[in-house]
Amino acid sequence: NDPKDADIIWTSFQVDEEIKNTIGIKDHQYINQFPFEACLVMKHHLAETIHK
Repeated sequence: NDPKDADIIWTSFQVDEEIKNTIGIKDHQYINQFPFEACLVMKHHLAETIHK
């Protein structure tokens, strides 16, 4: 359960460089996030994005 030992880190909070350094996440580890993912995984955000 330690993020330092994981190959893939699944999280619901935003991970930036400061968080990576604090937790000890390395470059070879993957995080389940990419920019603006909420607009793709939540239908109401996807609809808002399409209408813009």
